[in-house]
Amino acid sequence: KALGIALPRSSREQQQFCKSIHKSKLNAGDLVFFCTGRDKTRVSHVGLYVGNGQIIHSSASRGVIVSRLEEKYYTSTYHSSGHVQRKTSSKPVKKIKPEKPAAPKFENEPMQFDLDEVIEAKIDSIYSSFLD
Repeated sequence: KALGIALPRSSREQQQFCKSIHKSKLNAGDLVFFCTGRDKTRVSHVGLYVGNGQIIHSSASRGVIVSRLEEKYYTSTYHSSGHVQRKTSSKPVKKIKPEKPAAPKFENEPMQFDLDEVIEAKIDSIYSSFLD
């Protein structure tokens, strides 16, 4: 959402959404697809390449983990790699600038602000620095 990219939900649809790239051309942020189910020709798992031969992905038994692509399991189930294309949604990305919180009524009252807006503004700032 912060980057204006509408990525499909399923790993199979994500693989079709991406521009196919060779495994040796992976850059951080690219997706790596695996066939881990019964049908060894059908994409069923995806990881996000983070560099240095590693991916971050979700494991049903261990939660979100970092794994090495050279591990036997991942070399044997590897299907393809892809670069997310910038197919944006029809709505332009709205830049959000967090409002300054109102001064507290009392000195000991905690400041109130919307953390989601602050985080999104930081992401927008970081992303726009890559575009300049």
